[in-house]
Amino acid sequence: MKNLCTKILVVVICEILFVSCSEIRTTQVSSPTEIKFSPTIPLSATPTETPTSIPPTETATGFEDLCKNSVQILNSEISPTGNWIVAECYGENDGDDSPLQVVNREHTKEWKVYFRDFVKGNMVYGPKNMVVPYRWTKGEKILYVTSPSINSGCCWLGGEYVFLVQLNLETGEQTDILNGEDLGSFTISEDDHFLLFTPVTNPPYNIRVVDLIAVKTQIINLKFQKNIDLKYAVMSPYEDLIILPLFQQVEADTNTYRVDSIALIDLTKNTQKLLISGLQMGSELYPIRWMDKENVLLSSLNPDNTYNQSDTEYWLLNIDSGQLEKAETP
Repeated sequence: MKNLCTKILVVVICEILFVSCSEIRTTQVSSPTEIKFSPTIPLSATPTETPTSIPPTETATGFEDLCKNSVQILNSEISPTGNWIVAECYGENDGDDSPLQVVNREHTKEWKVYFRDFVKGNMVYGPKNMVVPYRWTKGEKILYVTSPSINSGCCWLGGEYVFLVQLNLETGEQTDILNGEDLGSFTISEDDHFLLFTPVTNPPYNIRVVDLIAVKTQIINLKFQKNIDLKYAVMSPYEDLIILPLFQQVEADTNTYRVDSIALIDLTKNTQKLLISGLQMGSELYPIRWMDKENVLLSSLNPDNTYNQSDTEYWLLNIDSGQLEKAETP
């Protein structure tokens, strides 16, 4: 157990150092990539209660044998309620498999998700094709998992992920939601109701808004000639509006992008408008969350970064007037 905790601590420190050096990466590809969307298991029965934290020392008891047939554990985490633990196993049985292992607290349920089960076509895979956790639904009935792209040159040459799979934690059933050699960016709404994703194409992008309960899709043809990354999109809890940052390529570095403007997409009225435009390097703003029906919280710090948080400024953006008001630290 001591060795496992040491490995986890080392990985966490490495991840903090990695994030501190990261930059915004968006994608431009010369030709469209066909993306597969599969119907999903309805989530309407998923409860929305607030998770209760459980001390890690208590939760970790009995999980000493995670990834015992693998070369090592690359990362591990405990679910928000403390009822599940996941481990990213590397080189299982000294072979090509690096599955994600998911075990409940009582150790009565154990699931593994393998990259090989979702390989499409003649795709060749190896131990570097990891499976990692993406998002726990409220109530922890479902865990979404994904696999980061290992394309040469890293993720900005293609999609950031290869697939998105839904793992039913009660039954172990695994549903292929999105799959393609290079997926575009995607995000899941805070209430687990909607999936937003885009295929990898040249701008302008088509945004797919997938109702995960009714299993239907709305296509938004983005009229702005800007790059997007949907992991920074924030959907209203009222499920009718999307705040979407638009990115501009930095001339000095063709692989680096900055936030240029912020748009509002109204799904009900099928309209799009710019709320903020002309943002400059060093003055970017990133959507964080909706505060109420009219106001969105913005941050001067990329939410993916963890450094210089003391210098972060917060603003309230009114979607009706487009006005910014300085906000206190949330």
